[in-house]
Amino acid sequence: MKRSKNRMSKILCGLMAAMALCSAGMMTVSASNYHDTDFGFHFNRGYNRTEARAKEDATSAFMNCKWADNTVYNARVYASPDLTGTPFDVSGGHVYRFTQGTHGYLINYAYETAQQYGTDCYALIQGERISGTFANGTWSPDSI
Repeated sequence: MKRSKNRMSKILCGLMAAMALCSAGMMTVSASNYHDTDFGFHFNRGYNRTEARAKEDATSAFMNCKWADNTVYNARVYASPDLTGTPFDVSGGHVYRFTQGTHGYLINYAYETAQQYGTDCYALIQGERISGTFANGTWSPDSI
């Protein structure tokens, strides 16, 4: 009898461990829009936003300023429930300064805001020039 309970306990523990591993694997595989795409800010011509991309999880956005002509800019994350609406600031007061060769993870509440209102969400990064005229690099709305 004791041997049967011990064996059943081991089987249950094994099943629970297998279920936990499967659950962790499914979380890892879940969609996330973390692939980098190029951006270019030309502040004198009014190009100071990335394109809008789907925000699929609650991670930070990512920006990498690869090249800038002595340009310094601040960046914030903006969001929109669709691609036609006016984007609104979801940075929660977080502002990030970029120059050539800098990168960072940008805290934002785009996904959480969309969840609150039961809508899709598109995120973009808006740059505000401090000095200079041009900067480019890569960015993504979600990060790993």
